[in-house]
Amino acid sequence: MYITSKTKRRSAYLWIVTIGLLTLTAQPGLMAQDKEIAKKLQGFDAYMTKILKDWNAPGVGVGIVVGDKIVFAKGYGYRDYEKKLPFTPTTLCQIASNTKLFTAVAAGLLVDAG
Repeated sequence: MYITSKTKRRSAYLWIVTIGLLTLTAQPGLMAQDKEIAKKLQGFDAYMTKILKDWNAPGVGVGIVVGDKIVFAKGYGYRDYEKKLPFTPTTLCQIASNTKLFTAVAAGLLVDAG
């Protein structure tokens, strides 16, 4: 499968959107009960399906961590679209230069915090 620069940018944007969503979703209240987690994530599967379609992305893994506990982990779409291999919570991904983005955001947060 040939990956274009545009596809790489879309993939990076998808990760950014997902991380932003996880930041908003992962609140301390999620740890209370599994039923509460399920309630807060109601409609999330449909949302992720729409995101994959809208961004024309083959697949993505989502994990929500609260404190030191993983409260949600699921894969959406395909890790290999041509072979129809599903994306799972344990699928490993190369993140290329995205570590620079995370470092820059962390530095910005530190500057804002003084």
